[in-house]
Amino acid sequence: MIPSYTGRMQVALPSLSGFRAPYPASRGVLVLVLLVLIGLALSGCAPQTSTFDPGIAGILADAERVEILVLHPDRRHPDGMTGPGERDFYGYRVLGRKVVQEEHVRSELLDLVEDGVASSDGELAACFHPRHAMRVHAGKERADLVICFECLTIHAHRPGHERATIATSRKPEPAVSRLYRAQGLYIHGDKQTVTTEVDDSPVPLSDDVVAVLRECEDLQVFATHPYPDVSAGRLGPGDEAFHGYKVLRSGPLVNQGARGQLIELVLQGVRESDGTVAECFNPRHGIRARRGEDVVELLICYECLALQVFGPGGEQYASATTSAAVETTVSRIFDNAEASVLRR
Repeated sequence: MIPSYTGRMQVALPSLSGFRAPYPASRGVLVLVLLVLIGLALSGCAPQTSTFDPGIAGILADAERVEILVLHPDRRHPDGMTGPGERDFYGYRVLGRKVVQEEHVRSELLDLVEDGVASSDGELAACFHPRHAMRVHAGKERADLVICFECLTIHAHRPGHERATIATSRKPEPAVSRLYRAQGLYIHGDKQTVTTEVDDSPVPLSDDVVAVLRECEDLQVFATHPYPDVSAGRLGPGDEAFHGYKVLRSGPLVNQGARGQLIELVLQGVRESDGTVAECFNPRHGIRARRGEDVVELLICYECLALQVFGPGGEQYASATTSAAVETTVSRIFDNAEASVLRR
């Protein structure tokens, strides 16, 4: 399968105006020439495939040592430029690296990468902003993978061989990033310049709601479909709903630190709101926090800058406005809980 491109790409072709072939040529021949030129322009310098070649596949299958790396995705950004004494990985600044000691973690990481390739539909974006990389050793053989889940692309390198460009899907990214974090490595964008410590300044929510959120023993996140009137958002038999909105994905937030970060981000958004709110309400984020028998549920629409609060029994008893500034980080936390939200 030949990968297609989702990004907009301009291809410069030589003009044929005024061109006179030395021999008579049909219009069909000229069209064929154009198609060949376009194919060459799109193919670039490296082969593009939808599977790993046998050499790399063999290294991944027989892996004895796996090193994971976190990369800065933008080589042109000042923070992405390699400084004196710093090492890069195929031109990208290395933000962190670690050898994975646990065999089951190595296997899970490589299985996820292979699953991403297997589940790809062959699409490649025109961009390449890698945040993940792996160096895999099997005996004396080595394979290096530079991965951009955002752009659906893996660059696979093997010493003495031409680089291969392989299509992947975004499906394994949350699980891969979660395994990186378990090894102490945070993907670029995970750590945002927002406070994750408790801010005691006033929040326009009741004290009991804030207390349950901050002291919760169990926290569940829900990715909801924002449009219940369209076919994909309508509830069908057996579908889970969260206050009338179809649940696309849900998951527990097990890590206590991640729970605290999420709650403080949500409260920060409410605190920083300037009171602006849209007339719509298209929520993509849902949260259920439980402290003993007390349950608080939040339904949030960062697009419309509004938040609904539900208390014990499910009744709505408060609404508030929110800022959208925290949405990106909130969505990433949802992704890590395998409850990826629909991006807008």
